[in-house]
Amino acid sequence: MRIGYGFAAGRSKEKDDKYIVLAGEKISWRSGVFSDAETDRDVLSLAVAEALVGAMGLGSLQQCSAMEFDLKHLTGLQVVEQASRLMEEQGFALCNMDIKVLLQEIRPQPLLEQMKANLCSALGCTSGEVNLKLGNEQWLGYTGSGDGFNATAVCLIKKK
Repeated sequence: MRIGYGFAAGRSKEKDDKYIVLAGEKISWRSGVFSDAETDRDVLSLAVAEALVGAMGLGSLQQCSAMEFDLKHLTGLQVVEQASRLMEEQGFALCNMDIKVLLQEIRPQPLLEQMKANLCSALGCTSGEVNLKLGNEQWLGYTGSGDGFNATAVCLIKKK
């Protein structure tokens, strides 16, 4: 068995699009998202993919030569799909994934089940293998001030 850890953060910036993306779902946000970096800045999906790559011992998403892609041209869920395919090719199977998203002011609970379903579809697993939770930092740090948001993911994989 192997364990992997992933982290991804996004920061707010005033812009026209007033939403963030989490596991493929658009969620209203008071300001736009600074997104001149990777993908659609779906921090939840990127943390999941990072955890999978780490569990396989392949470094980070940016270091993983086995995943040849341009992050700017893929959605976060597409990156998860690629990491999941790589996991399958490497002879691993997902045991479970535990994910936490930190947001101060918004609560996407109505979308939580759909977000989980989107992740399970991208991972090729059942809902019993994925736990998704939301939290905040009680007004502390960059998530507490609303300047950003982040996600962490921990996964356990095993050889088939």
